[in-house]
Amino acid sequence: GEIVAGNVRGPAGPSGGGGGGYLQEQSFPAATTSWTITHGQGTKGMSVYTQNSLGVPIRGDVSYPDDNTVQVDFYHPQTGLMRVYN
Repeated sequence: GEIVAGNVRGPAGPSGGGGGGYLQEQSFPAATTSWTITHGQGTKGMSVYTQNSLGVPIRGDVSYPDDNTVQVDFYHPQTGLMRVYN
């Protein structure tokens, strides 16, 4: 007999995940020791990424003054970029 290839549908795969979370990015062009972003997400469960003006990741002391605000304090004044996301 002749074998004919066709489109055979298998079982459905798992559902895709969510479309990603919240991301807010803010630049800090003036050197300062404290960077603050008000994100308005109603949670302290936000992740923070900071980099200096050369694109090098930098670390600071992260705090959450309230459920809608993230603050990063540095020992020396910094310029750069801060991302808050979940």
